[in-house]
Amino acid sequence: MRLFKSIFFKANERVAAAPYSEPPRPRSRPAPDNVVDFLPHINPHFAASGVSAAPDSAQADTPRGRASTGRAGLLDAPQLLQFFKDDHLAQGTHDGATYRSREALEQGRHGLIAGFQKLLESLVERRIAEHFRLQDSLLETEGLDRGVERRLQLACERVEREIGVLRSEILAAADGKGWVLEALNQYQIGFLRGVKTAVEFQLMASVAEEAL
Repeated sequence: MRLFKSIFFKANERVAAAPYSEPPRPRSRPAPDNVVDFLPHINPHFAASGVSAAPDSAQADTPRGRASTGRAGLLDAPQLLQFFKDDHLAQGTHDGATYRSREALEQGRHGLIAGFQKLLESLVERRIAEHFRLQDSLLETEGLDRGVERRLQLACERVEREIGVLRSEILAAADGKGWVLEALNQYQIGFLRGVKTAVEFQLMASVAEEAL
């Protein structure tokens, strides 16, 4: 009996002295090979088509974030920014001082309009290509995720609206109206200023010759 108690207590002491270790956790099951990560990886044109993840709050508060569609977004195009940045007043002043005729003024205005229309036509072509890419993405993702499909549809509608605005501005520019009007006014003011300066200089030179 004493021998049994001695063996029992020694076994308990060994158990108590042994350090505690957590039982092994079951290994996580690997993902099956046929599971696809989310849809933007499907189409290489997805990111380039203008459909991206929802912006965070800091980006959404920026003016560019709020003006990403419609007229304001189109006027942010680098080509249009460069056109309006050009010094049309100085160009008109140079042409007026050089040519000094109504025909030259009209030719200068028509040249300005033609250049602006060509610029808008290039923007239309880019929007058409973007629309094709969005339609292609829409076909590829059809039936996979309703939210992605809706975002692509909204992007297509945005591009269609922009194409409509650009085409209307091409027509308005032909009559000297719309976005090009400010540039035309600056050119005409400069042209008349150049004519006046050239004529005054010519009159002063004539008086100086007579005085001699």
